[in-house]
Amino acid sequence: MKKLIPRLVVADVGAIQGFYEAVLGVRVDPAFTQAGRVVHADVFHGDEAVFSLGEAVGADAPEGPTPVVMELETDDPDALWARAMAHGATVLHPLADQPYGHRAGRFRDPAGHQWMPYKVIREMSREEIQASLQ
Repeated sequence: MKKLIPRLVVADVGAIQGFYEAVLGVRVDPAFTQAGRVVHADVFHGDEAVFSLGEAVGADAPEGPTPVVMELETDDPDALWARAMAHGATVLHPLADQPYGHRAGRFRDPAGHQWMPYKVIREMSREEIQASLQ
């Protein structure tokens, strides 16, 4: 495998574009359109596309909340969390120091996708992490 790029299916790229740009600090480039809808938009962090977006059509539309969680390592999960809340995210699990050595939480963005920003605050072995989850 050379590369894996997640594609998030959304109802309206334009409607969620501002959320991702403000909260994640990325740039959304709606590259290709067809019949008035964005069929592909690259989401860039710096010069690298880190995920893509596409507008849902018919059978492409997800039914209910997505079961996928986008884990996002960041230097400042508290700041990212605050931006997400200010832009309409919904808390699923509050941001907190976790027993497995991360500061993490989970929210749902306005398009229905789940995000887990985190920062490693304490390196732990696999055994220590497993013990912390008991």
